[in-house]
Amino acid sequence: GLRDDAYYAFNDAHGVMAFMSDGREGSARRVLSALERRTHDRDANGVITRDVGLPVCRAIHAFAHDDYSTTVDLLLPLRHIAHRFGGSHAQRDLLSQTLIAAAVRDGQRNVVRALLAERCDLRPNCPEVWRTAAGHLEMVGDLVAACTARQTAEHLSHKVAAA
Repeated sequence: GLRDDAYYAFNDAHGVMAFMSDGREGSARRVLSALERRTHDRDANGVITRDVGLPVCRAIHAFAHDDYSTTVDLLLPLRHIAHRFGGSHAQRDLLSQTLIAAAVRDGQRNVVRALLAERCDLRPNCPEVWRTAAGHLEMVGDLVAACTARQTAEHLSHKVAAA
């Protein structure tokens, strides 16, 4: 089974996510406690744990408890350094998706708009990115921007289908 003590920051984030989704609060808290102890280590894992791993795990924990403001506060500063703790682009994208979802649920309209603009700028030709952005913008009440994003998604979808 999954360990409930800290092992490696990237793996620990997955463990906390699994524990929280399975309702294993005690196991998640044990990992968080072990990570807190590990932040004092001077090796590479200690540095990664302090800079990225512990904040990510705390954010996952906060999100699972519907504390979306804390989730945003913890994940927002990590956007440009999360690559330090490894994983694929797709795995790290889960952090971006969690950040956006937390900002949407917390009603942080300006943060949502900024994150979605950044996301659409990174993948401007991907209809699904624009479609997802439209849905999030709609949820925060930005109907004009949602309509524009939806139109962009449709335009890109037709372009892809015609190619």
